[in-house]
Amino acid sequence: GMMNDVDKSIDTFDLALRRRFKWVRKDCDYEVINEIKFKNGVDGFDNIDEYVKCAEQLNKYISQELLLGSSYEFGHSFFMKMTTIASRKKISKSNLKTLFDAHLRPTLKEYLRAFYPETEIDGVNGKLASALSKFQSKLSDNKTNSDK
Repeated sequence: GMMNDVDKSIDTFDLALRRRFKWVRKDCDYEVINEIKFKNGVDGFDNIDEYVKCAEQLNKYISQELLLGSSYEFGHSFFMKMTTIASRKKISKSNLKTLFDAHLRPTLKEYLRAFYPETEIDGVNGKLASALSKFQSKLSDNKTNSDK
């Protein structure tokens, strides 16, 4: 089975499992993200290397700048959802925002609520806005009509 070790709502159950089973830490595997295919197996995204750097940048922000540690980083399964979001060969900043808003923001917000006041989390200058900015920062802004 798999568990996220930051879930504190099941501490007693977690301790029982830890006594009975071997635990293997699984961090984000960026190579897996690098190998995702475009629309069910046809080639890859043209800018997949940049996308991987975006994922690395977001996780670095979470663990090092927000000081949450590596246990709070997103795993590769979150970033694999891009295959259901991007409809073109090139991942756009708009695609990153869609992924962030639908899948990353809610989880990250819950993590942040344990460490920061609400006033520091939301808003234009909040931690979530900074996280989105970091996530998008490694993606080229070469827009074409097909990216819009």
